[in-house]
Amino acid sequence: MVSQPLQPKTQDRRSPQRTCVGCRAVKAKEVLIRFYASPGGSLGIDLTGKGGRGAYLCPRRSCLELTLKRKGFQHALGVDLKLPMEETILEAMRTEVVKKIVSLLGLACRARRLAVGSPAAEGTLRGGAARLLLLAKDAEGSSFATLRAEAEKQGTPILTLLTKAQLAQALGRVSQVVVVKDPHFACGILHYVEKVPEGKA
Repeated sequence: MVSQPLQPKTQDRRSPQRTCVGCRAVKAKEVLIRFYASPGGSLGIDLTGKGGRGAYLCPRRSCLELTLKRKGFQHALGVDLKLPMEETILEAMRTEVVKKIVSLLGLACRARRLAVGSPAAEGTLRGGAARLLLLAKDAEGSSFATLRAEAEKQGTPILTLLTKAQLAQALGRVSQVVVVKDPHFACGILHYVEKVPEGKA
């Protein structure tokens, strides 16, 4: 999904700490996914770390498995919950991540911080101004070998998480290739990518 390794986050000791309800590891709140009890006893997902009572989970299938086995959500939230199957929760986590990334791309597009389309993307990569390369994961009959090679040469992360439809939703037009030029938008997107749970849903 991301061909270049992400740089590890430097955890600020002043950052709020939370305990994963699965593996029980204590980590910075920002690297965990917050779950909450919504009206009606269903399980809600919050990627922004809002306040209120929540259950925090590492974005890993193994942590979710442990949580469901131990009824960790119920204990942490103090309520009875109507929990869906494990695969349904994993897919919901992915869906929320994609929504956040699409939203950030839309903001970057309106701020003119993107290079859209292969020619513009290649020029931005060669000029050293690219911070993140996004390629549609369902692109048909397209070769991105040149773009991939240039991104790898420049050390630019390559993301293949979004579909053509999702990219179009963010950009307001069809494109299979997008380069993020702004480091803040790129970091924001990669932050959410780290919350994509492991394994297939």
